[in-house]
Amino acid sequence: FVGVNAFVGQEPAGWTVNNFKIDKIASGGAGYDYFSIKTEAKAESTSTAHKSFDPVTGKFYFQTYILLPEKADGAKVSLMGDGKEVFTFETRNGKICIGDKELYEYTDNVWYLLSLDADTNTGSADIKINGKKKASVNFTSKIFDGVNISFAPSEDAVMWFDDVELYPLVDHY
Repeated sequence: FVGVNAFVGQEPAGWTVNNFKIDKIASGGAGYDYFSIKTEAKAESTSTAHKSFDPVTGKFYFQTYILLPEKADGAKVSLMGDGKEVFTFETRNGKICIGDKELYEYTDNVWYLLSLDADTNTGSADIKINGKKKASVNFTSKIFDGVNISFAPSEDAVMWFDDVELYPLVDHY
């Protein structure tokens, strides 16, 4: 049995990263989920994390959590389609945005669930923050095959992310 702290400082499995590592976080009281992915980014530098996956089409759900212990713009979570950014959640001007749409004024030291329900057949997606629909957008990508997470703050800052998930949605009749 490997001690759970052995994961601290390691790169997350299956990800290509620059300056993101597994770290222990003391948030919440779940008692079993102590680890998330963290970067301590220097001003004007960019930390990156990328994961590719088999292409997904049709209806699907995507989510991840982000935490900025101190309010800092420059965090991005991009869902990729055929090697291009299709949806990008971004912290800009004190708000969580997607494209030119300002969705939510965020607060420091709060975990935010960024998610979307999308359908490549209709080219539409519902964008959500903490489970609440904030916008509907159209897109043209027919497949989704990766996720990019980056942090490029204007001042030294910390960003965490966790629980990146993407899975197909099935209509039940």
